[in-house]
Amino acid sequence: MAAIDTSALIARGASTLAKRSNWAKHEAGVIVVFCIVGIVGIGLVSLWLHKLLTARKVARAANQKGRNGAEDDDSRAGARRVALTFYVRRLDGGGGMV
Repeated sequence: MAAIDTSALIARGASTLAKRSNWAKHEAGVIVVFCIVGIVGIGLVSLWLHKLLTARKVARAANQKGRNGAEDDDSRAGARRVALTFYVRRLDGGGGMV
């Protein structure tokens, strides 16, 4: 005879597997919070990407104006501003937007 009677454990395990219930149905509030946090996170990431791509587009446009030989003060000032922005980012560690 075995020292430990496993028949009770097996019966309890089988009944536990048979009694599955829908956790999300019972905890609807938690699912709503997960959805809200996910939507806010996706929004923040998309906002960051939009700022990054807009800054890249402005820098590319300023560099293109400088290559075309434009001698007006506005284009040179814009190119200096863009160059200064990238220089400040490099000193800052590149993490923050200026």
